[in-house]
Amino acid sequence: ELHIKRFTERAKQVINLIDTDVGRPIADLTSNMVYDGVAADAAEVMRTLSPKECEVRLKDGTWRLMRMTPYRTSTNLIDGVVVTFVDIDKRKRSESELRSALSELQLIFDNSLVGMLYVANDLIVKANAATEQLFGYDVRDFSELQIGSLFADERVDLLLHRVAPADQRL
Repeated sequence: ELHIKRFTERAKQVINLIDTDVGRPIADLTSNMVYDGVAADAAEVMRTLSPKECEVRLKDGTWRLMRMTPYRTSTNLIDGVVVTFVDIDKRKRSESELRSALSELQLIFDNSLVGMLYVANDLIVKANAATEQLFGYDVRDFSELQIGSLFADERVDLLLHRVAPADQRL
C-alpha cells in the first residue's frame, strides 16, 4: 500500500492534504478531482514501472494533467510514485471553443444555399448539397477528385459560360 511521503503546497489545490497526512495511505485521501482512480493508477505504476498520465477535471470545472512516474532513489531503487499535476485548463477551454466553432462552420457549410467545396492539397475533400445541384454531380462523386479535373469537365465549362462570359472570368 502506498503512503504519502511528502507534498507541495500546490498539491493541496488538487488533493485535500494537511501536514498530518504524511504517512497516510493514498487510498484514504479525498481530492478535488472528479476522478477516483488515483490509488489504482499509482499501484499500476508501481507494478509496471511505466509512467501514466491522464486528464482530470476538478470539482470547480478546471482541468489538470495528472502524471505518475516511479520514484527512483539515487541508488536507482524504486521507492514510490511521484504524482504531478499540470494546469491544462486554458488548453481544454480552447479545444472546447474550437470544437464549437468547427461545429458552427459545419452547419454553415452543410446548409448553405451557395455551392462550397473544401479543398486540401488540390483534392476536393468535401462538397455541400448546393454544389451537387450547381454542378450536377452526386456529393460523393466529389470526394478525392482533383480540383483541376472539375473545371475540365464539359458540364462545368457550360455552366461557367452561363455564369460569366469568357472575357470576364478569372
